[in-house]
Amino acid sequence: GAARGHWEGDTLVVDYTNFKDWGMGGTFAYGNTEKAHLTERWKRLDENHLLYGFTIEDSGTWTRPWSIEFVMWRLTDQEQLVEYACHEGNVGLEFTLSAARAKEKEEGEGGEDGDRR
Repeated sequence: GAARGHWEGDTLVVDYTNFKDWGMGGTFAYGNTEKAHLTERWKRLDENHLLYGFTIEDSGTWTRPWSIEFVMWRLTDQEQLVEYACHEGNVGLEFTLSAARAKEKEEGEGGEDGDRR
């Protein structure tokens, strides 16, 4: 999608539109259509905390908009705030990659038609 940001007081608001229709394998966990609209909100609460939230609207996928909001905090052994799900030290990446390699190996042994035993 395309992003456009603006300030609402002390909150940075980023709107994302113009998503492709990816269906169930789409941008969001359960897919999306080209009607999708994502709004992120970033607000600094104090020196060590950010309030982060987002709302997803997509009448082609959902019956109503839904939102999530949580606080991110500065880790005492780091110099910057880190979004926990996407930083480079994310240990989940190891399992994502090992599962993908195992699947590739399984598909390679089963042939192109997916015949697995």
